[in-house]
Amino acid sequence: MIQEASVSFPETIRRGIRAVGRSSYAIAAVTGVSQPVLSRFLSGKRSITLETAEKLCRFLGWGLCPPQRANADSQPTPCEDPVLAGAPSWSSPDVTASRP
Repeated sequence: MIQEASVSFPETIRRGIRAVGRSSYAIAAVTGVSQPVLSRFLSGKRSITLETAEKLCRFLGWGLCPPQRANADSQPTPCEDPVLAGAPSWSSPDVTASRP
């Protein structure tokens, strides 16, 4: 069963980037994402590729991992990657991540 996200994946990335409090120029320099692409994405004028979303999520310290199941009847469990421990779910409406 797929649950509806209360906030879209792109909007969650936008909120995460805004919460960092750094300029789009600085974030572009660190992530390798073109500053014009980043600015248009943040303003909602353009979408981004999956590769760009991955770069931005890595910058924010976020990741996606497939659910792991013990057997077909069990519920999915989150991955045990220590790098992702505490990272917000992309569907989380309250994004307050910050990076130095």
